[in-house]
Amino acid sequence: MTKISSRFLLALLAVAFCFAEAENNSWAYVPPAGFLVKTLAKKHTGYKRIRIKSEIVALDKTGQPTGSRFRELLIYTPSTGILRSTASDEAGTPVYESTKSERSASVAARLLLESRSASLVEALRAIGLKIPTESELEKMATEDERRAAENEHMGRLDHSIAFVVGPADGAKSELWFDKEAFLPIRLVGAFRKGDSSINDIRYSGFRNYNEFPYPKNVIWMTATGTPVLRAEAIEVGAESGSNPAAEREHTPQHVGEGWTDKGQSADSGLKDLIGSYYSILR
Repeated sequence: MTKISSRFLLALLAVAFCFAEAENNSWAYVPPAGFLVKTLAKKHTGYKRIRIKSEIVALDKTGQPTGSRFRELLIYTPSTGILRSTASDEAGTPVYESTKSERSASVAARLLLESRSASLVEALRAIGLKIPTESELEKMATEDERRAAENEHMGRLDHSIAFVVGPADGAKSELWFDKEAFLPIRLVGAFRKGDSSINDIRYSGFRNYNEFPYPKNVIWMTATGTPVLRAEAIEVGAESGSNPAAEREHTPQHVGEGWTDKGQSADSGLKDLIGSYYSILR
């Protein structure tokens, strides 16, 4: 081997080593779960109304749309914590209506809307995620104790490197944050009311609407990876304004939801899709 080729080979090895070292370093540090959740909640502050139009379609086992679909209009008022949602059939006729508070909403929805980090942490801990509060960490005497109280690691989802918040003992929950954007890209856990089966929610295509981040697509899959439905955001509006938390103290935990007269006679496929959507994603 000539001197020139030897030097060239050594240079290539040096470059490869630098890239490998950079990648290792990029995977070395994972922020505490509480910091990740607090950062996400902060992105939702400073708004007085969020308005989201979505199209929801049922998916077959290959991820292709079936015949069942509907459109939803969600209006969320942060000052009161109230979510008002109307599902309409393809003709635009309302078939299902729901009005509820944040605390009675699905954790999969609160993850995209909630601006109070303490409340969001409480909801995520309720599905089995290991997220110690700041006060709990402050009471621990050593750094080893604090590390043991956390359960985070790095992961890769499709083409994204993610921070993964793991479960507490005995749970099967996970919350994945995109490493660069600090936005949720996956939520795994048993959070369907009255059902202990594991759900896998994927969030993708985040865009900022007046600096409010919201995903283009939300896909619900079973624990085995079988697609169930997709919610695609068609129109998102975020109106800036005050967000007085005190008003929430007078908000009822659950206001009500149910079928309209038209919805009572809807076909079973549409009813099943709407029922699944509201139990998991609203």
